[in-house]
Amino acid sequence: MFRNADPDAPRRERSFVRFFHSLDLKAKLMVTVIPCLVIILMTTGYVTYRLSTDYMDIALERNVRIRDLAQANAVERFLDQCRRDLLMASRQPLDEAAMLKTLEDLRESGGIQYSEFAYLSPDGDDHILLVVNDGRTYSVPGSSINHIRPNPLLHLDRLPRLSPGEVHPSDILDMEYPFPTEQNANHRIAEKIIRFVTPYTAPGKTAPGFLSLAVRASELRNILSLYNSRQSPLWGYPRSDEVRFSFLFDNQGWILFQSGDMDHPEADLTTFLARSGYKGTLGRPDLACAFRPSTAHGDYWEMVAEGAEGRAGIAKLRDDGHNSAKVANYYLSWAPVRFKLSPDAPPIVYAGAAYVDRSQLAVTAGYKYLDVMLVITLGSILLLSLLVYAMSRLAMGPIFRLTRAVSGMQATGRLQRLELPKSGYETARLQAAINGMIDRMRDQMEQIRQKDETIEHVNLKERARLEGDLAMLEEVLQGDMPEIVGVGPRMALFKGDIAKAAQVDVDVLIMGETGTGKQLVAEAIHSHSRRADATFISLNCGALDENLLLDALFGHVKGAFSEAKSDRKGAFLEADGGTLFLDEIQSASAKVQQALLRAIAMRKIKPLGQDTEIDVNVRLICATNADLNEMIEEGLFREDLYYRLKVLAIQTPALREHPESIPALALHYLRQAEQLVNREGLSLSKGALRKMTGYHWPGNIRELINSITRAAVMAESDVIQADEIRLEIEGLSYVSPLDQSVSKDALPSTGEEPMLAEEDRETPDEPDYAAAEPKHREPAGRSAPAEQERSGTPQSQPELNRRQRRALPLIRKRGTITRGDYQDIVGGKLASRTAIYDLQDLVKKGVLIKEGRGPATKYVINPKARLLAG
Repeated sequence: MFRNADPDAPRRERSFVRFFHSLDLKAKLMVTVIPCLVIILMTTGYVTYRLSTDYMDIALERNVRIRDLAQANAVERFLDQCRRDLLMASRQPLDEAAMLKTLEDLRESGGIQYSEFAYLSPDGDDHILLVVNDGRTYSVPGSSINHIRPNPLLHLDRLPRLSPGEVHPSDILDMEYPFPTEQNANHRIAEKIIRFVTPYTAPGKTAPGFLSLAVRASELRNILSLYNSRQSPLWGYPRSDEVRFSFLFDNQGWILFQSGDMDHPEADLTTFLARSGYKGTLGRPDLACAFRPSTAHGDYWEMVAEGAEGRAGIAKLRDDGHNSAKVANYYLSWAPVRFKLSPDAPPIVYAGAAYVDRSQLAVTAGYKYLDVMLVITLGSILLLSLLVYAMSRLAMGPIFRLTRAVSGMQATGRLQRLELPKSGYETARLQAAINGMIDRMRDQMEQIRQKDETIEHVNLKERARLEGDLAMLEEVLQGDMPEIVGVGPRMALFKGDIAKAAQVDVDVLIMGETGTGKQLVAEAIHSHSRRADATFISLNCGALDENLLLDALFGHVKGAFSEAKSDRKGAFLEADGGTLFLDEIQSASAKVQQALLRAIAMRKIKPLGQDTEIDVNVRLICATNADLNEMIEEGLFREDLYYRLKVLAIQTPALREHPESIPALALHYLRQAEQLVNREGLSLSKGALRKMTGYHWPGNIRELINSITRAAVMAESDVIQADEIRLEIEGLSYVSPLDQSVSKDALPSTGEEPMLAEEDRETPDEPDYAAAEPKHREPAGRSAPAEQERSGTPQSQPELNRRQRRALPLIRKRGTITRGDYQDIVGGKLASRTAIYDLQDLVKKGVLIKEGRGPATKYVINPKARLLAG
């Protein structure tokens, strides 16, 4: 008739039973005895904890109420003393001298220090108003009373009708008085005061005026501060350091000010603690620090309502975390502050005094109690565990030894037969069964290993899927810096350094290992700088001796020495207006370093045999693969030259620092190698790619180029296998055609031989990666474009890249184009090196014919070419 509310309950019960029966004796005892003990201890501890915290809360609540009632009473007595002082003064005939003497008597007797004492006449300007500040008293002339802001006469207009002997207290007023000094006759002071006013008929007057005493509001604040400090009359024992404070609020719900630090009695009034956690209105015209919470805070407005009706109370509220992250609840106590208008009149509620108390006493006591309970529980569990252990060890010892042996085998990963001493029939049978299972597992694992090796061997010979790397390579080649090939965060930072260096016209020092492409970095900085259209001159300091290097740098005039048959400009003059790149700067001798230091500092050079210096405008880029700081310490390199060169420093990364670039670089150089070996469709196997990505590449990109080119030459199929990637650590050294030496015609010499301009350099099929070795100039008459230039035979249906397809219609329309024109057509940010590559590629494909050399180079349409429309 009745169905089970939980259909899965029987299944869970059966599962628990099976679990319990699967435990050993020790575990069964632990599962049954220890939880029962813990439940008993927790129940007893919870009941006693609740009782103790309840009584502790009662004690804390009473302490808070006593403190609040005491500080409210102290404020009431202070206000009543002000009333009595004013009434005592009103019973005497007063003039200005008598009023001054009254203030002096109050000050000397240690009474309340008033900030204002005034008689306001019902007619005329014979007012008397005394202002006290810093122990000085100033009498404001009656004619100047209008200079007080706000005017005291306006306050009188808002007073209720007062009978003789009645004193009316004002709200807190923000006053500004004239208070001239010897240094400043227009000096003014500002005070926040509470003014007490009573009717007074001055001698010789028939109509009553008003007599007033004003006290600073900070005096009331200091009373609250006193009761919240260690100097409190109620101080009985040290308290913890939680946030506690008092504040005064009026009957309209405004929080007027809060207690402060007793060490700073003259500090400004604030409410930052009192308004914490509340939303509402901050500031009112007469008191900027006043704060009134919104009506959404019901607990606060309930306190205001009860205080206005003259009732004291206390509430335990939840802490929202604004003032304490440790105390979840706090007490808010309030009491009315009453004031008697006259000795016989019933008191009115002038304001309310609130006290906020946060205490960790209950929390700390709870923690201590929990600590005790934890110790008792742990001790009980430990004793029971020892008892269970001793009982079960005798019965389960042999099984435990067998279990430990199997666990040790699992930890080491080695399957070994168990050889334990005989300790019973059951244990021996179990050991024999385990050993049989181990023998079978060994046979199966060996079979699986052999199959895995066969599958892995076949898999590594398959073509690697590099579509993603190919897409990244194309994106790099078509980006803003196509001459820098590489991916990943390290290369992104590296390209950013090059771009930043190109934006400023200062000298640069490039540091990096051999084979990381320091010359290519220099060319990239030049091609992306404002000097891109000017000359780029490259000179290897390690390729020349001292005299030849000086001559190559600064040149000579005809007749400077016996073999000087003509003038030679030298690299500085050749690069005037452009960029001069000095590679292997660490190879320069001391004499060359001295000459370079002066040339860099003065930007002037003196060719050999010439008496006058020549101004040069050259951006200097130097490169080194040595540690210049170490050379400076050894005295091999000038420190002043080092700091002249190192205005900006760029570190070319080694290939091992960005292995994520290896697949894209391998594809890039494989495409170049295809053209060198006249093969197409080459690709890398998975094994070859794994071998390259796992190698540390001590020779950096140069070694990678050699390995790829060597593999392209030696590959027996279109898929390059791992054994065809020969690395230097395998004992094979090979010089790639892509790593040829610089031709003699391209090096500076003692004679007048022109250096090749940028347009005369041969470039690879795609812009090189910044960590690659710089591309060297081909000897004249040996390049494929030059041969096509002579033959004029175009390829059929050439494949063009995106930039070439966009520029080709305009090239056909113009008929001729230069490198600069091509950059403007494709986009002004295209690197010069990339533009030269595109144009020479069109020459190689038979679309264009190259004419001229150096700066006069131009490209014209091949009339025999079948031009593509786009």
